[in-house]
Parts: sequence; structure tokens; C-alpha cells
Amino acid sequence: MNSDVMNSDVMNSDVIHSGVLNSWKEIAAYMGRGVRTVQRWERELGLPVRRPRGKERSAVIALKSDLDSWLEHVPQRSLEDHPEPAHLRADHLQLRQNTQLLKLRAAALYEKSQKLHAEISRMVELTTALNQKKPGLVKFRVYGTAAALKSDITQVPQASGRAAS
Repeated sequence: MNSDVMNSDVMNSDVIHSGVLNSWKEIAAYMGRGVRTVQRWERELGLPVRRPRGKERSAVIALKSDLDSWLEHVPQRSLEDHPEPAHLRADHLQLRQNTQLLKLRAAALYEKSQKLHAEISRMVELTTALNQKKPGLVKFRVYGTAAALKSDITQVPQASGRAAS
């Protein structure tokens, strides 16, 4: 009969200890979070942990039942309950405005580059046509691509001397 009492004490002890978490790491694993998160929850939200030595920085234990109860009763807050701080709202607004401005400027720059490309293409066509029609008067050379257009004007020497005044 003594052994039956002893066996039941051992079983009760196992049941009690199976509900005990003996470190921050075990508590964090049980809650599915990181150690630093559950430590912050203790400080800021009152996560129920116990310190057997009674000191602030001593080892901790927690009962699974206490943690489960805490999770059920901890206030649930939505994002609306935590409005964005004013300085972040201002920063986000400024970022949105800057983004819109950049989009407008990029579109304008693209439009100008398209016009410039068309003008350069037209200049290359005119230069080629001019070189074919009047080769003796003015000679234009086009270097590189249309985007890297350069002209080198070589004039034919002028007629001999001017009349002196």
C-alpha cells in the first residue's frame, strides 16, 4: 500500500512538472515566439512568470496553465487602436508626395528624350541629304550613332582676297 501512495505521488509530481517551463527558452518555444519577445511581454504586458529566487534577474519558471490563461485574457489590440505616430504620418505623406513628383519628372524627362531622339534622327537625315546634294560647298561628317551626333564643318577656302577699302 505504501508503494501505491508513493507511485501516485510520483505521478502527481510528473503531472505538475509537465506543466512547468523552466527557462526563457522553454517559455518562448511554448508560446511560439522568440526569447526577447516573451521577455518584453513580461515587462510591458505582464506575462506571468515566476522567479524562485525573487530577484529581478534570476532564473524564471512559468506554468503552462498560467500562460494559456494570460493568452486568453490579454487585451487584443487592433491597428486602429495604435494610430501611426504623427512624425511617421508626416514622413509617409512626404514620401508619397516625393514619389508622385518623381513619377511626373520621369515622365517629362522621357518625353523630352523622345523628342530629342527624333530631332537627332532628323538632323542625321538632313546632314546626309546635304552631303549628297552639295558636296563642294560644305562637308558635314556624322560620327557614331544618332545619339552621339557630332558635326565637323569644313569650309572650302574662300575666293581670293577682298578688295581693300
